[in-house]
Amino acid sequence: MKSTYKLIGAFWDHREALGSPLALAEYDPTYLAAGSALCLFDFLEVKRSVALSELMSADGEADVEGIFEELRGADKVAVVVDIAPRSTGKVQRRFFRKRALQALRMLVDELPESEVILMLPNRKAAA
Repeated sequence: MKSTYKLIGAFWDHREALGSPLALAEYDPTYLAAGSALCLFDFLEVKRSVALSELMSADGEADVEGIFEELRGADKVAVVVDIAPRSTGKVQRRFFRKRALQALRMLVDELPESEVILMLPNRKAAA
């Protein structure tokens, strides 16, 4: 193999996967995007969200750490499940699940002060 080929997602290889499932919630517009400045919605608790596709597309420690920095200090963090494999093949689905669980494990480990949940995307905005 040519040494200059870039293997996308190789950063996630050999990382631990999340063992216990996260709670799944319907879309909640009070979760602001990662990196959003504090506002009136944050009066009782700071709630931020990040797309699963953004987590899984991180290609290195610096990319992931940048995402985590935007989420630090949040009481609740929602991972919006905005992608899923289109393939019906077992291998592709298992690989996607493994990568998603690896990304979620790293997020949970890096943000122990935050409650992390999975959130469905806003169906009204997509329609």
